[in-house]
Amino acid sequence: MARAATGIWVGASYALGRDVPVDGPYPHICGINLTSRHTRERIRLRRIDCAACTLVAAAAEEEIRT
Repeated sequence: MARAATGIWVGASYALGRDVPVDGPYPHICGINLTSRHTRERIRLRRIDCAACTLVAAAAEEEIRT
């Protein structure tokens, strides 16, 4: 029997400042500004950093192929 996934998306939870459960879709984190924990530099996440954008792009590519 398959078990439902439990836990949180760590990267998205850190970026959004709240728990993001793994049983839901990965949220868009593109455009969010963060402060690096190591260098204290400000970082702006881009579409390439966003797993949700990657999933949307992959789905669009698959749709074009079919």
